[in-house]
Amino acid sequence: YAKQLADAQDVKLELAVGAPHREILRKIREDHPDLVVMGNSASEEDPVIRQNVMAGATLHRVSKASTSPVMVVARPAASFWGGISSIVFVTDFTKASDTAFNYACRLAREINGEIHLFHPVDLSTPAMGSLEDQDSIEQKIRETRKQIHGRHVAQMEGVADYSVEVWEGIPYVEIVKFAREKQADLIVMAHQTQSGDRDDVQLGRNIEQVLVRSSCPVISVNKAVK
Repeated sequence: YAKQLADAQDVKLELAVGAPHREILRKIREDHPDLVVMGNSASEEDPVIRQNVMAGATLHRVSKASTSPVMVVARPAASFWGGISSIVFVTDFTKASDTAFNYACRLAREINGEIHLFHPVDLSTPAMGSLEDQDSIEQKIRETRKQIHGRHVAQMEGVADYSVEVWEGIPYVEIVKFAREKQADLIVMAHQTQSGDRDDVQLGRNIEQVLVRSSCPVISVNKAVK
């Protein structure tokens, strides 16, 4: 990394011996960083089997327990060179999602950027239980738009450039497609696990698949950011 850091200031390099996730979390607790940046080893897998790849164990454990937001970079992105100006925030209307929203809004204000509020209506068979007719789906989309405006837009003082979109489909597919359409530089989502606080629980399927598939960096927000 010496070449990449040649022009950087206030750089400190450290090595630690031990379980990677424990050492990373220890460093986070000591330094209280504004952001933790990690790669995703799962993105290096064969694309044919990528949809079945789980997020790496170290990434999973750090994202689950980190008190700082964690940015995951799976592949080179245009935003590396042009700065961040377009943010996609994905909401699922949970308390964790509200925390991620606060972070996304603060970032949009600081960079004077645009923020796209997005929710994918889950049409996968396990979520729906049974097929719904298109009128029911359209009604759900309208209700979800109203919910976004009531829950989030009302809290967006100081953010002038924003949009609200609701699509239907498989959530992680729609999130990646939406971010690509908006030419997003960054996706912000709440960290979600399938159940409980066990260390071996994998990241929820949606954020896990977004991490693997997204063409831009993804920030997972776990705890409230001061």
